[in-house]
Amino acid sequence: MIPTKACLAIANDTRDRAAFAMLYGWTKLGRHVTEEEKQRFGLESVAGHHRRFYNDDEFSFMSGVLYLALQRNDLCLTNGTKMFWSIIANEWIHSQDLYELERETISALYDIFLSDTNYSPELREVKNFISTLKSLIVLDVEDEAYQPVMKLINVVFEFLRTANELKSIPAGEEFDDSRTFYKINIAGYLMNVDKPELLQSFINSMYDANLKKKNFIQAALSLELLANTYTWDTTSYLPPCSAPFFPSQSEFKRKEALFKLMATNFIKGGKVEQALSMH
Repeated sequence: MIPTKACLAIANDTRDRAAFAMLYGWTKLGRHVTEEEKQRFGLESVAGHHRRFYNDDEFSFMSGVLYLALQRNDLCLTNGTKMFWSIIANEWIHSQDLYELERETISALYDIFLSDTNYSPELREVKNFISTLKSLIVLDVEDEAYQPVMKLINVVFEFLRTANELKSIPAGEEFDDSRTFYKINIAGYLMNVDKPELLQSFINSMYDANLKKKNFIQAALSLELLANTYTWDTTSYLPPCSAPFFPSQSEFKRKEALFKLMATNFIKGGKVEQALSMH
């Protein structure tokens, strides 16, 4: 196996070339801004074909843009952040609302931080990304887009900080309470941006991990997070779920089944009063 330093000496850092190519291609995919848009957003290119690359359920470029911006490399940071800022500006120009973009951004960041990748950004990269992003914003404070943009940036920073804290917790049962605290916070973000498939997957992993450690109380609390995403609607039907297993059933039945499973786990954990409150 060729050492990393030898590869770097031969090829140099290819990230600089990749960052240049990505921003160049991204710029060409947009249209030239009007003079008003240039003064308002400080961009040379916006809209055009950009929205096709981040607002698509089957294919989204968002993870790649954010992964670029969170690299420990100056040009990647600069160019990735410029691309993300143009996405924010483009979404505001298109819909005057940033909620859908917030959903896509949190989903992409979840993939970056909570999937098994070789590189996980540290708090330094997070802070550099946010400070660079803020430096690009030239919106007037009286602009109608200013507050929504700053709200989005704050949500992104808080999610990144929480995800980073979760990743940095050492292994070991003595740190389980801290791990659970940050996992519940992550689940809260997924609930707020209405990403049920990510939320269910995340909570299932929490539930399984607690069962393996015979931490039945935490397992029950994990299920409570999931149960709170459902209503007592008897007419709306849900697809089957594999972990924990549930057949296709109404929201009412799914919520009822989760409460029964929560009660079982509370009993195993010696919390009979909590179990009774489930019925």
